Amino acid sequence: MGRNSSKITAVVAGVALSFTGCSNNSADQASTAVSKKLYIASGQCNSGVGVTSFGTQNSSRRISKLDLASNKLSILLDLTELYVGGTFGIDTGVQSLVNDGKNILMLTENAVAMSDRKIYTIPKASPFNTQIYSQDPLALTQQATHITRDLIKDADGALLFSKSIVVEKIGINTLRIPQAANSWVNAPAAPCATSTSFMSATRVLPPFTGVSSGKIVYAHAGNTAPLNRLGIINADGYSVAGNCLSGVQINLI
Repeated sequence: MGRNSSKITAVVAGVALSFTGCSNNSADQASTAVSKKLYIASGQCNSGVGVTSFGTQNSSRRISKLDLASNKLSILLDLTELYVGGTFGIDTGVQSLVNDGKNILMLTENAVAMSDRKIYTIPKASPFNTQIYSQDPLALTQQATHITRDLIKDADGALLFSKSIVVEKIGINTLRIPQAANSWVNAPAAPCATSTSFMSATRVLPPFTGVSSGKIVYAHAGNTAPLNRLGIINADGYSVAGNCLSGVQINLI
């Protein structure tokens, strides 16, 4: 009995030791876990020429970082200050942000000096070293009606952004990808749209297995009910009517 009792004691001690080891590992992981951050364009919303007046003191010229564990808010990048590339245009505002691993991708709008419509890459650890990611003039066009709106990243690493009347696509080589000779989504027909003047937001659905890019969903806004709608476009972009998969007037949902 004594021998069996010794064996039982040894087994219990071993189990206890293994549980203690697991507990310590969990504590270590918890203590070293990196808290999640939320990056936001802060300041008043700049909706474009004719909607709100842009001013350097009251529009979105700053990117803030919110620590979701401590609720501490700090400034990541202020467009009124110097960065490694010099200075941002005085009328340049932050339109949209996309997470890109160790960096943040920033889409800017400038309705005055339209050449400053660009996509920048901002290192989270050293925002002073912000650099231009893409300034392809065929995508970031210098036309008054081509106001940049919304930036998204597809599963294959490509970027899509709306600029009021069309949706453009930027490849991982930072250059524009056309659909035929046009924008990636250009003048979609019904039921996706009755007209395209204000594509306010764009999203990409998760792709099916074996497919590298997802279907495109966009919201269109207008001053009459039929213009306020959602459109769903084939992942290959829009060139013929069949590329419009579905569309619906928003107030009918």
